[in-house]
Amino acid sequence: MTRTTHIDDSLSGETKDYSFVAKKCEDHVWGNGGGIAWEEYLSIDAVHKTTKKTLMKNSASITTRDRYNSQYDLHDRWSYDYVKINVLDNDKNIIEIMAVDNKGKPYLTGCSDAFYMKLNLDELVK
Repeated sequence: MTRTTHIDDSLSGETKDYSFVAKKCEDHVWGNGGGIAWEEYLSIDAVHKTTKKTLMKNSASITTRDRYNSQYDLHDRWSYDYVKINVLDNDKNIIEIMAVDNKGKPYLTGCSDAFYMKLNLDELVK
């Protein structure tokens, strides 16, 4: 099985205590017959401004293109190749990251998904 990672989009941001980069990623998976699957997810890399502790988190991934049967392809998600960041509470280091289309419209918000994450950065370094 072969896997390559493609970064569709990335944005940097800051809260009171962290500098971070959020990414919309897509892994391509192939081998042993079949076509190429697309597994999509969000990712964040952050560093604490004082302690320099680093953290990384990926959302759950979702297969938007099936290797074997196109009837399982999730065409409704194919246009969400960009990332958007909202700092919800700067002092408490709470952010949300979402995949958006080329007009900035999110696929969905408010629930954990491959295309949405709400994070308290302080909780990720513990």
